[in-house]
Amino acid sequence: MKNIVTTILVLVLYSCGSSQTVVDMADERKEEYRKNGKYYIKDKKNFMNSFIGTWQYINDNTEFRVTLSKIEKYHYIGPFNVNYYKDGMVIQYQKYKNGELVYNSTVGTHPNGVIEEFGKLYMSFNDYEKRNNYLLDLILIQEPDKRDKLRFTLSSIILRNNPNPKRLEYWLSSGEINPGESFFSVPDDIVMTKM
Repeated sequence: MKNIVTTILVLVLYSCGSSQTVVDMADERKEEYRKNGKYYIKDKKNFMNSFIGTWQYINDNTEFRVTLSKIEKYHYIGPFNVNYYKDGMVIQYQKYKNGELVYNSTVGTHPNGVIEEFGKLYMSFNDYEKRNNYLLDLILIQEPDKRDKLRFTLSSIILRNNPNPKRLEYWLSSGEINPGESFFSVPDDIVMTKM
């Protein structure tokens, strides 16, 4: 009998000590949530689910596709004692010219993205063709006649050849940009349709 009580007591203490605190990613995030591996920043309201899938944009003979996938409870460990679990999104994109695949990015392995309210996802995006990294705003369009539409906007970028840039540069290009050449190889500020 004494062994049974001891076993139950050990199990209770172990489960109390190893439990995680689940934090809704739509709520305020505090620095403490990113420490000691005891916090799980979860998409409790499933705001990310509306973004999951493949989105398409066609302009003349060029097609651009973005595929977004959700990863749950990813264990993130980083410098400065950062250690927590989180839900996040990974992104992959493809470019087609005249119906032929010309570029297929790798699928991200580390989910990122911040979602604080329904319909707005902010994540980083790597343009593998230009070797630039920038912030990406993905906003679901809620108009009744535009269901399954997504606004895709690259943030914090200047168009280097634009005399009146409207945004700040986020990341310096690791390659040369020639006069008249676009800063990035993917379209910016477009509306995409879910496939």
